[in-house]
Amino acid sequence: MWKNTLTVALRSLRRRKGFALLNGFGLALGLAVCAVVLLFARAELGYEAMHPDAGRTALLLRSTTREGETNTSAVTPAPAGPLLADAVPEIDAFVRVRKLWQPRVRRGEAVFYEEGLHYADASVFSVFNFPLAAGDAKTALTEPFTIVLDRTLAARYFGAAAPSDIVGETVELGGRPYRVTGVMEPVPPETAFRPRALVSIATVPAVEGEGHELDSFNVDAYATYLRFHPDADANAALARATSALAAPLAGTHLEGARFAAQPLERIHLYGRTPAGFGAGGGALDRRPVVRLQLFAGVAGLILL
Repeated sequence: MWKNTLTVALRSLRRRKGFALLNGFGLALGLAVCAVVLLFARAELGYEAMHPDAGRTALLLRSTTREGETNTSAVTPAPAGPLLADAVPEIDAFVRVRKLWQPRVRRGEAVFYEEGLHYADASVFSVFNFPLAAGDAKTALTEPFTIVLDRTLAARYFGAAAPSDIVGETVELGGRPYRVTGVMEPVPPETAFRPRALVSIATVPAVEGEGHELDSFNVDAYATYLRFHPDADANAALARATSALAAPLAGTHLEGARFAAQPLERIHLYGRTPAGFGAGGGALDRRPVVRLQLFAGVAGLILL
């Protein structure tokens, strides 16, 4: 019976070649669009998959209410991270990050103004998966005036030298010499935090001296990432820690602030990213998830 059906279909196609060609083209185009949408959705939903601990890592958010208006920000004072880590047993690691705004980098006579350079705690290599091609991840950022470059910047400053030969060399940053303690692989685009170089956060007090911002609750400059123990309720844990921050915040612009955790895996589609970290700036940006929903809807209509 199927042979008769196939014969009838082929005869119909030969009689109406234009109509058959148009239908075939439409089917192929629809399938191609759906395939592109699926690939796009896979890429959007795959953000942070490169980090093994992404499911238990969160960005610290703080909210303050003044005159009935609530302001929420992903940029927090530097002391918040270590204070919360001491007060909340569910937190097993934290890392603070602050962007350097187009610092002047000198190597020999060559001068560069770079993007993607950040201060970071030494724990950045345990919280995030940034593999090193050379250097020791445990000690690379423990001392002041040390820097880890990605392969792209390392090649720019040192040419074709092997990563292991670059470790121990120096670059000048803001007029001061920094020792290169590691070379990391370039960070893939599917993550909200994409540094090209990391500078030891221990440099801040060495540069600023007494009264530096790492001890100040009056300076909102850092993105603070918290890694929680498996199965911990991050927001419930932070809510219990409010009293631990009450005294340090008293008399500052953050007095009475509330803290919450934005899961790392949700930052790209739903969350806040500090200024200079991925798309969205410091404000809530739902454009990625709206685009994903729109394209999924278009794909569904095409299939209908």
